Amino acid sequence: MSLISPTSFISESMSHAELLKFAQLSHIAVADHEVDYYARQLSARLAYVTRLQEIAQQGTQVMPTALVTNIMREDLVYPCNSEPLLKQAPDAQEHYFVVPVIIKQK
Repeated sequence: MSLISPTSFISESMSHAELLKFAQLSHIAVADHEVDYYARQLSARLAYVTRLQEIAQQGTQVMPTALVTNIMREDLVYPCNSEPLLKQAPDAQEHYFVVPVIIKQK
C-alpha cells in the first residue's frame, strides 16, 4: 500500500484494500459487508478535514521567522520513594508496574 495524500480524498474514495489495511493497523475488525459503508464514511471525513485545512490556510501569511524563546526548563532529578505507590498496584515487579497486554500482535 502506498502513502496517500490527504487531498486525494476530495476527488476519490478509499479503496477496499486501503480500508482493510487501516483497519488492520488500528486493530479493528471490519466485516465484509461493512467495508463499503466505512470506506465512504472515512473518505467523507478525511475530505472534510482537508477542506478545513484549506480554509484555515486562506488569508494567512507565513512568518519568515518566528519569535523563538526557550520555554524549556532544565531537567531536575528529585529523589522519590516509589514503594508506597507500588504497594497499591495490583501487580508490581522490581520498581515497575506490571500491566496486562491489551493489544495482541498476530
